[in-house]
Amino acid sequence: MNPYFLGFAVLIFTSVALPMDFTALHGNTLNAAVPIALMVCSLWCLELIVLRRMSKFDAYRVCLAVLSFILIAFLSFAVGQYPWFLSPGAPMGAQIAGLGLMVLSGGLFLVAGHRITHARQLRWLTWLFLGAGCLFCISQTVPALGILSRWSSPGAVGSIFWICLVAVSSSQALFNRDLSGTARALCIGITLLALYRGLFQTSSWVSGWLPPIVAIVVIILFRIPRTLVGIGFLSIPAGLYLAGRIINTLMTGEEYSWMTRTEAWRVLWQVFERNPVIGLGPANYYHYTPLFPILGWYVSFSSHNNYMDLLMQTGILGLLAFCWFLFEIIRLILNLLRSKAVGEFERAFLIGVLGSISGAVVSGMLADWIIPFYYNIGLRGFRSSCLLWLFLGGVLALKRIMDQRSETAAVPLPDAG
Repeated sequence: MNPYFLGFAVLIFTSVALPMDFTALHGNTLNAAVPIALMVCSLWCLELIVLRRMSKFDAYRVCLAVLSFILIAFLSFAVGQYPWFLSPGAPMGAQIAGLGLMVLSGGLFLVAGHRITHARQLRWLTWLFLGAGCLFCISQTVPALGILSRWSSPGAVGSIFWICLVAVSSSQALFNRDLSGTARALCIGITLLALYRGLFQTSSWVSGWLPPIVAIVVIILFRIPRTLVGIGFLSIPAGLYLAGRIINTLMTGEEYSWMTRTEAWRVLWQVFERNPVIGLGPANYYHYTPLFPILGWYVSFSSHNNYMDLLMQTGILGLLAFCWFLFEIIRLILNLLRSKAVGEFERAFLIGVLGSISGAVVSGMLADWIIPFYYNIGLRGFRSSCLLWLFLGGVLALKRIMDQRSETAAVPLPDAG
């Protein structure tokens, strides 16, 4: 058996269903997802460098983008050792952990993209995620079945988990014509159950229902005929009006949160000005915030925004590299969807990942869900975010698999004479 496939399967299962948490540095909770991802990435690096198999690395633009982000993260870590303020930065352990969250995210994408070698492996991993996610969702949604909660950990309840669960299940139900009626009904049930939990049981947690709704809206757009899309564009003014009403309703209960966030960004800008190009290094800015008052208080705080976190830690270059990666992965998905060689499962998977990206982009505005910040969502958040990076790697894997199919089909048959 492919050891990488086994590692990915264990990573999914432990991330979703198995409670294996223990306290790490500064109260952060470390979970099994971190060492498993580290082991898988280390094994791949060993294969590439020590065994001299660099020829197996495909330099697609999306790979170059994520490598650029990883390189900038290392440079930011090095620059972060400079005393930008009189106050010391984060402890070395926190800096290394913050760097590790960035490197492991990009590394997991690259390993999955290069070591998932068959579409059936991706199919098995997808159904493993949906199965484990279904059990977890039931344990969190149906009180009578709360006994299942002992086999699931609250660390899995991150925004990215719910985004991927809704996006992957709904896309398979809507676009995979090879599914049986029972499997399709199961996927629809998972989608509805996850949305019910977010909209009705945890409605105060915006990260739990708004990003999944964005994801499923993007997915549904692929089922709408072009004429209806045109009608949709004509209804944009009405949609904007309704959106404004919804935002006003949300902000009625979130006014204080919004005020503190905007005030926090004002303070963070003063910290950011010290080194805007490459940032202040992983986790460091949290220890510089007490130098500037926020609402009259001198306290440490985080931005609660993934893009602001990246800007503070890795500077303009890091944020641009991250945005470049998002652009390239979306571009790759759209190109693959145009291919006639894409099967039913593959098409549904690609649309599901595109929906997951859309929801994740929104969740990044609400908190550090995509790449957790050490002093906010922390190491525990990797249990959820690693799922997105694994599925993004699945897109790269499909690209490589389809390229190999094309090369095989283009090889001329030997002359029988």
